[in-house]
This record gives sequence, structure tokens and C-alpha cells, in this order.
Amino acid sequence: MKEDLRSFSAKEVRAMASETDWEKAPDGEPLPESFWENAQTRASSQHGQWINLKVDDDVVEHFKSQHGQFKDRILDVLRRHVDQERKLEEPEVDAAE
Repeated sequence: MKEDLRSFSAKEVRAMASETDWEKAPDGEPLPESFWENAQTRASSQHGQWINLKVDDDVVEHFKSQHGQFKDRILDVLRRHVDQERKLEEPEVDAAE
């Protein structure tokens, strides 16, 4: 069975013809205007440290391929990760208290 498995790079996957029928895809439709009413953007914090950080080429290319400033997008992903980690570390509050 393992002989049926094959790895592809992100570049190879992007070059493949899509076999997805986007007409049937549930998320293939444009977002309703109501979505944008609640959308939030995050401004970079004025408080922070400048650091040098080596990031793998494919990760940088992924963020550059998206809309917006890629460094801001990377910061946003890091911020969400830290927020989630902190949320998991918070002790649960008993509703009966």
C-alpha cells in the first residue's frame, strides 16, 4: 500500500490542475456583506522588540502570497497563538462560585 503514497512540494501542488468543482463547494460563494461588518484588523503594537528571525523560504512565500503586509500577517499568527496558549493556561472558573 505504501507504494501508492507520494509527497508533493507546495510548488508542485499549486501547479496541479484543480479537480475541485467550486460550484458545489460550500465555501465557494462570496462572503456576505454582514461578514465584513464584524471583521477586525489588528494594528501593530507600538510596544515591541525588533528582532532578527530566520524563517523558512516556503513559510515566507506562503505569507507573501496572501493579501496584506506579510510581516503583519506573521505577527498576527504569532499573536493568535500566544493568545490561545494563554487562554488554555487560565484556570477554569466554576460557574457555581
